This record gives sequence, structure tokens and C-alpha cells, in this order.
Amino acid sequence: MLNFQAWGPFDYDGDIGAFWQSVDAEAVKYNTDPADLRRAIGCYMFSITRGKNAKPWYIGKTSAQTGFYGEVLTAHKVNHYNAALEASGRKSGQLVFFTLVTSTGYLSRATRSTTSLINWLERMLIGMAIAKNPNLRNKRDTKLLREVWVEGVFGKQELGRPFSGAVAAKKALL
Repeated sequence: MLNFQAWGPFDYDGDIGAFWQSVDAEAVKYNTDPADLRRAIGCYMFSITRGKNAKPWYIGKTSAQTGFYGEVLTAHKVNHYNAALEASGRKSGQLVFFTLVTSTGYLSRATRSTTSLINWLERMLIGMAIAKNPNLRNKRDTKLLREVWVEGVFGKQELGRPFSGAVAAKKALL
């Protein structure tokens, strides 16, 4: 069975050194080698909290040899985080890692066979994130997620009383 394990949230305020220190501390807390968590593969989410509520702003993935360490704080990603912080009027956000875990319980490293699984998870997370934040910073592969709606389930809902099928779908799926 293939699983993803959530790690974090890790605070991000622009201080890259402090960010990686918090990642390393989390790894040690759960008896994991920090280098293994840094090199792990999977997906990640940048969100901004307001009180108890969190709003996702960017979803990404890594299946590269460098894992999360080589992916989550590249200039391109930091630009997305900074734009989200500016749009929300906040000074810091959080990252959560969704690490692929092997069948024997170890954090997975890059392999060709895991790419399609990680791509699938990224699309699922993007769909969930757009439902919560239509201003999600992701652009690639989001056109249909932004334009198509299914009454009662996802997308911008029509005003007025929904059909009974939409009510039943919402009750079953959400």
C-alpha cells in the first residue's frame, strides 16, 4: 500500500535558515534523520493562516533527487509565496510536506515509478485547494478546475435553491 505522511506545518517568513531548522527539528522529534526528510519526495502546500483558518495558496510536487530541499524554496516558489503574502496582507505562511512513504515505512526517495503517483496527488490537492481558494497561485493544469462546476460538489455554485440531486451529492461527498 502506498501512503503519504503529512509533516509540519513549517513557518515561512522569508528566513530560509530558520525554515530548514524547523524542518530538521520536526524530523528529530519523530525519530527521523533530517537529511531523509529533506531528500524525501511528494507534494507540498503553502498556506496562510488567519486565526484557526488556513487558506492554501500554492501546491507543488517534487520527485527529484534533491527532494523537498531542492524544490520548495526555489526563487520561482518564493515569488509565489511572497505574492500570496502580499495579497493576504500577512508577513508569514506555512508549508506542509506530504511525503511518500514506502511499504516498509521509510520516506521515499526519487524513483521513476513514483512520478505518476505524485502527479496524481498534486492534481487532487490542487482541486481541493481551488475549492477553498479560487485565487490559488497554481496555473498549470487548473483551467478545467477553475471553469467547470458540478452543482453541489465543486466550482462556483448558482444562487438559489439547489436541485435535490445537488443536495444529495453534497451530503454524500462533502
